[in-house]
Amino acid sequence: WSPTDRTNVSGYWEHRFFGSSYSAQISHHLPNVALSANFSRGITSYPQLALAIPAGASVSQFVDAAFATRIPDPTARAIAVQQFLANSGLPPTLATPVNFYGTALTLQQSINVQAVLIGKQNSVSFNVFHVISDAISATGNVLPPALQFGQNNTQTGAGASYSRPISGTTNFSANVTYSRTELNGTTGPLENTRSNNASASASLSTSLGPKTSLSGNVIYQWFNTPRSAINTGNSSAFNASVTISHTFF
Repeated sequence: WSPTDRTNVSGYWEHRFFGSSYSAQISHHLPNVALSANFSRGITSYPQLALAIPAGASVSQFVDAAFATRIPDPTARAIAVQQFLANSGLPPTLATPVNFYGTALTLQQSINVQAVLIGKQNSVSFNVFHVISDAISATGNVLPPALQFGQNNTQTGAGASYSRPISGTTNFSANVTYSRTELNGTTGPLENTRSNNASASASLSTSLGPKTSLSGNVIYQWFNTPRSAINTGNSSAFNASVTISHTFF
């Protein structure tokens, strides 16, 4: 259903052996804004999980939607999107939940909300997700909780990116992500395990000439398991780098 040229609503519902199965997508775009929300409940299997790793939501898709009003031609818009991403420093993907390998069927319920806002000077992208995964079987012969080893889990997280030109040749960008994974089971060797992941980065890039660029990056990553039968404690890492790039052709 498309109530306007800028809004699209699609989805389905059906009844299956595990109950309700559905998928719904809502998207809306303005000249400088693209919004999207996805809701789903259904089963997934090993091949589907394998193809879903690594996870990531394409930022270019949302920038393309935001440019659709101003640049109707698809070819010209694709070029404009690539130029914008190269100049702004926005990441190519947004943080999304990661699926785990497993040969069993998994029932997943997910909510994912994403947006990209493009201003004259500032550009922002963000997303929020919540996914509940549980092992399921048509015959009812799933593994006992003590042997599931994390198949049943809930992932919640968010990510945000920001970019701004400092001058005609210099751009600043920053990115922050956070996710939490908590096991749904209350028994077994991994009882009530929970882990937290967070990262933050900042980058400054400038052009030294028509074919030469200079960039500096700092990244901080943090991981901890506040509730875990396997106590790994806290870990963190800080990285800094400076890169000079030159194109010979």
